[in-house]
Amino acid sequence: MIAVGAAADTVRSYLDSYPPGQMNIACFNSPSSVTVSGDSSSIQELLRRLNGDNIFARELPVDSAYHSHHMALVSEEYLGSIAHLTPQHCDDTAEIRMSSSVTGKIINSSDLTAKYWVTNLVSPVLFSEAVSEMMKSPAKISRRRHKSEPGIDFLVEVGPHAALKGPIQQILESQSLQHVGYASVLHRNQDAVGTAMKVAGELYCRGVPVDINAVNHLQHEPHVLVDLPAYPWNRSLKYWTTSRRAHNFLHRSHPRHSLLGVRTQDSDALHPAWTHFIDLDENPWIKDHVVHGSILYPAAGFVVAAIEAALQLSEADRVVANVRVENFEIRKALVLLEEGPRTELITHFWRAENFSDPRSSGWWTFSISGTRGQNEPQQHASGRVNLEYTLENSFLASGFEHVHRARKSEFLSFIPKVYGMMNQVEFYKSSRNAGLVYGLDFRGIVEMSRSVGSCAWRIEMPDREKTAPDRQESEHLIHPTTLDVIVHTLFGATNAGEDFHSVPLPVAFDSLIVSADMFAEVRARLSGYTVVKETAQRQITADIHVASVNWDRPLVHIGGLRCTELPSQRPSPTILDALPAPLGSVIWKPDIDLLDVMELKSYVQGVQNRTALTDKNSTRALDITELVSQAKQGSTGFVMDGMLTITVDC
Repeated sequence: MIAVGAAADTVRSYLDSYPPGQMNIACFNSPSSVTVSGDSSSIQELLRRLNGDNIFARELPVDSAYHSHHMALVSEEYLGSIAHLTPQHCDDTAEIRMSSSVTGKIINSSDLTAKYWVTNLVSPVLFSEAVSEMMKSPAKISRRRHKSEPGIDFLVEVGPHAALKGPIQQILESQSLQHVGYASVLHRNQDAVGTAMKVAGELYCRGVPVDINAVNHLQHEPHVLVDLPAYPWNRSLKYWTTSRRAHNFLHRSHPRHSLLGVRTQDSDALHPAWTHFIDLDENPWIKDHVVHGSILYPAAGFVVAAIEAALQLSEADRVVANVRVENFEIRKALVLLEEGPRTELITHFWRAENFSDPRSSGWWTFSISGTRGQNEPQQHASGRVNLEYTLENSFLASGFEHVHRARKSEFLSFIPKVYGMMNQVEFYKSSRNAGLVYGLDFRGIVEMSRSVGSCAWRIEMPDREKTAPDRQESEHLIHPTTLDVIVHTLFGATNAGEDFHSVPLPVAFDSLIVSADMFAEVRARLSGYTVVKETAQRQITADIHVASVNWDRPLVHIGGLRCTELPSQRPSPTILDALPAPLGSVIWKPDIDLLDVMELKSYVQGVQNRTALTDKNSTRALDITELVSQAKQGSTGFVMDGMLTITVDC
């Protein structure tokens, strides 16, 4: 069965091209929506044709072709099973009426025989006709009711979810009855007590005689307070005033976001800013991102924070099609500690308009800094972001459709070139051997086909509701774990063989485009391919193209992704083994600027007693002061976390 967003006549024009008895319209949902049921092969072919003609159609998660000729196989057995049932007599037919989806007309209780329910199984569902007939049925006539008014002014859906809301609104709109109310007793992922009481309140406000005592479970008769003192509610003057900061705090336009935080009180329209304290208990997925034994805040977290901030600044009367991030750069890695004060992230935005560059209009430049306790903030990431709206520059507009077709062809042509396959277990075993210990939330790569400098892959992110059912996360256009897993695909494109000899960590990218269609990818089932464009010493540049599983629409594109390779976390070789390397070795030493004279002498003496360096021609002892001198005179060195890194050319 497939749901089709088109009128019945349009769908019939497709069905007429097939032999009779293969498919039929099973449900007339609304004037512009139907459901088709029938043979599986024909249904799949029809689905491809409709999608090819840009007509909305999706397969329904059912196992049987209900309301089609397939149901005739069980109709006789079904009739025999319920033949003993007889309809009950309804005394007050004026108060209770039933509009049948089998006949599309008003029926009596006597019509509900066993044969009626068999007909209901094998016949199309005339839901649109039944609702239309219901609206035309005569209500109690009063002098104030106009004859042209509908017989019903409020519709209540009783079911596990508001599944019929869309078709009902389309039916009412076709009859110019938008003023007719609608409510559903239950909504998916919402507290049933709250939704049911909300419906009772709406009915009460519309004059329906609702038993409020029963709704509120009142055990006693309420009494009206009659002894309250009189008060002149004169609101002509206001005696309350607030500052701009207090107003920003009391009248926030967006709730707190679990990744971005809240707008700061001194934020304004020209320089918006957000503050957020990282709570590992609130976001336990962060603890699943372990690099060489340390919890490293994913670079994807900074990118998604900028995306969510830009979405909060979007224009209310326009629909976002894509979010574009450019010139993103990681300035300093953020290592998180499970003990001590929480890390505070501060996100700053400001307009990036350049009068000499028309492309800069609408862009925001952003900077994300972090601090712990009373320390001064340190900048961790920067870049710029822009929102692209529908009918302006959507992902498939202005040439993007041709680009997507070319990328799809490149993806399909990649398959015959592969020389190595990796499944999920093999991939994350190699990642662990390389020093990247990813928890369940980051294990999304299910299969990968590898070639020289490229790989194709498929991603299925874990169900976040099942991995942490008590987690209360904000809505994301794309979750940081999903974006991080997309970047992980670069591991397969840069490492030959089964094991990962090195792992590239992202430090920057030129551009990132995320389609608004990612909102619909709850489980993030994606496919794509990764291509290495350029390699240098410990530097890799790549492009990543991401689409839906069947490649019917593009979802994410990362261009010019630059990564720095980290060596695999294998048993450390001795200095004697490290020297013959063709380019040199990385040796970690204390930062000499942090040592006084006595500490430096003590350290040098200790090294001289236990270290000797040997080359091919001779054996000689290298004084540590000589090594420091070499570092100062020309060897590469940089300070990281209080340690001096020295690279010595061999």
